[in-house]
Amino acid sequence: MILVTGATGTNGSEVVEALSGRGMTAKAMMRSVKGGASCLPA
Repeated sequence: MILVTGATGTNGSEVVEALSGRGMTAKAMMRSVKGGASCLPA
């Protein structure tokens, strides 16, 4: 498991997407689930 800080930002979301594409699990902490849900892969 990898924790990605800034996962809802421009660079962080690219990192999460790349990890997801490689079958890896990433965890993201965010201030608002509502705001983060739209910019992270399911």
